[in-house]
Amino acid sequence: MSGASEPTLIACPLNTNVSYDCQNPYPNCTTSYFGFDILYAVGQEIYNACPTDWRIVNQQPEAISGQACKQIAGNSWTYYSAADIWGRLTTWKFPLLQLVAIFPKPPLSSKVEAFVICRLLGNPVGTLRGLLLKLATCQDRAEFWKHTLEGSQFRRLVEDSRARSRYTNVTRKWKALAIITDSYDEWGQDKGDAARDFLLERLTSPDVLDQEKIELLDICQKTGNALAADRTTKSLPVIVAQCFFIGTVGIAFGRTESAAETINPTTYINIEAHSIAFTTLYFWIIPAVFLASIIGVSQTENAIPRILQRFRTDIFHAFQDWETALPNDHLPVEDGEGRPADELRQRSGGIYSFQPNTISPPVPPAEPLDTGYVPQLRSPNLFKRVWDSLVRLVTLRKGSPVFPLVIVAAGTVTGCLISYLVPPVGFDCRNIGEILIYEAWLVSAVFDYIPWGEHHLQRFRFTFTKDALVTVATMGGIIVTQVGIFHRCDCYTNWGKTVVALPGLVYVEGILVHRISTVYPAIAFLCIGLELVVFPALILAQYSEAIRVFMQRDDNASNMQVWHSVLDGWERKDWSCWRMGWRKIWVGTKDAVRPGLGRMRTNSYSVGLLQRISTSREDDP
Repeated sequence: MSGASEPTLIACPLNTNVSYDCQNPYPNCTTSYFGFDILYAVGQEIYNACPTDWRIVNQQPEAISGQACKQIAGNSWTYYSAADIWGRLTTWKFPLLQLVAIFPKPPLSSKVEAFVICRLLGNPVGTLRGLLLKLATCQDRAEFWKHTLEGSQFRRLVEDSRARSRYTNVTRKWKALAIITDSYDEWGQDKGDAARDFLLERLTSPDVLDQEKIELLDICQKTGNALAADRTTKSLPVIVAQCFFIGTVGIAFGRTESAAETINPTTYINIEAHSIAFTTLYFWIIPAVFLASIIGVSQTENAIPRILQRFRTDIFHAFQDWETALPNDHLPVEDGEGRPADELRQRSGGIYSFQPNTISPPVPPAEPLDTGYVPQLRSPNLFKRVWDSLVRLVTLRKGSPVFPLVIVAAGTVTGCLISYLVPPVGFDCRNIGEILIYEAWLVSAVFDYIPWGEHHLQRFRFTFTKDALVTVATMGGIIVTQVGIFHRCDCYTNWGKTVVALPGLVYVEGILVHRISTVYPAIAFLCIGLELVVFPALILAQYSEAIRVFMQRDDNASNMQVWHSVLDGWERKDWSCWRMGWRKIWVGTKDAVRPGLGRMRTNSYSVGLLQRISTSREDDP
């Protein structure tokens, strides 16, 4: 015997001449789909017929309960209109895609370019970690050569009457040596170490004449200029694109607020706010594009190998009795495992967002920095001690995924917070969707640590497949949210715990109108400030020497000359000197300087300068 079947619900009657009251209540009916307008109209009919109807909560006008919503609209979700879908995509999603489009990609092959995009969208944590690791490795190279050339045994090798100062000439030389060794790193850090060891051995060997060392440094300078000219950095286009993106977000907020205040709004603030929330998940693209644009890429696939080969040839012709121990993996031959050298480059460091997991420790300079006499200064003041503690706190660990996780998590937290504050306030199904996307990125990042081996070809193929699948999954999740998968009763009632938060309800509308002009943009722009200013500032402060290497030009200048001038001035000043005044420093060092020398600095560069001046005075007839 079969059970009684549920009665078939009629279509909800609207604008009819039939009168309903509490004795003759508005019938149980269905609209067959979820829609704000139709639910609002049905709620009005039910309330007007009988304010105490079970489908109305607390006798509030149009306040339909979650259970009644499911009866009227069903449990399934409803598509947004095509115009609404396209409008939200163009307003909140496409501006981010323009940042993805300008993300620098190494010109190794079409496969590599596709790999870089899949890795960017499918593994942002791994992408940021790879870019930061590239900066950290270059920073180690730059600091090694900088402190090595500032030693006393190299002082006579970098004298150049054409340079404005010895400091300027030393800077040119260490930046050239750093970009050379960093270029060899594209075939593996062991290749960069081999190039560093060869150059260091030649520059420090007592069997090599000073004139030969000077000629070697000149060859390195010429090679460094060629590598700098080849490297394409896109700082200005990125700045312009990010300014357009920020302006687009601000304009979109204003347009949403204005459209929602019209008599018959076609834009619902709650849906727009949720669309904003899913957009903030991808705010990590801002620092990712910034890092990639600072590092830059070569203009062609064969440019760096050609320059390094010419570097090797120049050394061979200039010093024919030397045994050149420079790596030759950049040559278009097969590697030791029988694979083309370009594949070795792809999996060993040539893709900057995909660096090897093996991290080489930094190597100390050839000799300690020659400081000589140091003036007696007061102990650091309270401000400097606090500043040094803060610097140690925010110092980024080489190869650590913590900072990339924080960058990506900032957007996820922002999105979850905005969705949480959309009526009905609380943790709802959209928060689950946002967390699932973040978890997909985490899982993708975890799989990067599978021990394939540093140069294992399968690691590249597996990573490509994994990141492509995660890209499809996460972008597909974004698309289905824009289509309307969360446009259902459960997602507007906290799973039936509250009334349906229709944007037409008076109290809901008041909250939305207030928050779209204050709370939501404040939260979104706070996240943009972190991604655009705070996080890049930490990176600039810690990897300043690497940025100088990448941003140098072939005319020995920098594309960020103002920033580096600030860093140089900061580096050559002691905080206690500002408190003591330059007069006390002058008193402590007046026997070592000539009259009228001017402002003195108390770091290693200044002391070395004082020693050189004193020596020159003793040699004067």
